[in-house]
Amino acid sequence: MPDIKHIVKIWEKGGVEDYISSLLATEIDNQQVIVCSQFSFFKKIKNYSNQLHVFHTPSYILPILFLKLNKVPYKVILHNEPFRGHLLKDIYFLLLFIFHSVLRSKIFVWTKSMKNTLNMFFTNVDVLPMFDQKASMPITYNNDKNIIFVARNDPQKNIQLLKDIACDNDDFIFNVYGSGFSDNSFEMHKNINYRGYIKDKNLIYKNGILLCTSNYEGGPLVSLEALSYGIPVITTKVGVFSNMDINVTDIDFINVFKTKNDANKVIDLYRKKENFSTDSNKQFLTKNFLNPSQAVYKILNKK
Repeated sequence: MPDIKHIVKIWEKGGVEDYISSLLATEIDNQQVIVCSQFSFFKKIKNYSNQLHVFHTPSYILPILFLKLNKVPYKVILHNEPFRGHLLKDIYFLLLFIFHSVLRSKIFVWTKSMKNTLNMFFTNVDVLPMFDQKASMPITYNNDKNIIFVARNDPQKNIQLLKDIACDNDDFIFNVYGSGFSDNSFEMHKNINYRGYIKDKNLIYKNGILLCTSNYEGGPLVSLEALSYGIPVITTKVGVFSNMDINVTDIDFINVFKTKNDANKVIDLYRKKENFSTDSNKQFLTKNFLNPSQAVYKILNKK
């Protein structure tokens, strides 16, 4: 079995970092991570010919071209929706995928919808869904008016929507975990407590509900993580949840929403303790997600 080098862009702490940590934590111990820029990649590679390089970004075109010309195996994982309605960024991603199509790169994506998008002009793409199921617990609905929010401070995460929902539900406490916020980021919102970046997930995912307000996502990994800790989820219709039906009349394993009013309706069900349905979405995880060992096996063996 070849050594695996995970090539990672220099970024803030977040979901993808946790995803890679889950891959590294499998019983397969011949893996390592190189955190680098596109250009510093060439300073860090040693004995590269006997290794499989897994790029956690499609944008490292120079390292990928270098490996292709030297007949060194590589694969690419795309963690996020590439096309988001921004003209220049969309053109950039289109050119990237034309480049990968010419090279016949193997690209893994997290959702079927992302695969369908890339299949319009790219043939060698496959779904590699995964989240860490090792802490999997049964979903519990409790009486705590505690809403958990885990994200970095980024426009993608739609922090303003979080604030608006918190204003509409001032009897709930919103505990925010993540990086990039200042101590006064939420000073105008008495029911939002900023807890900072906490690595220990057991301290985050206690009693409560996970809220995700992102504009776009690959996972979102925090939602999948919360589910594995037995926390029900209210999330925007993004990433792996983009094909799920909106349900604002019953509480389910996973409730997706499109507007602030939809989110408020679901939270109101928790407030009134009404319409708790059977968990009809429980099979969603089993059908759509691999554990880390399965993910590594698929990376190694999928042509």
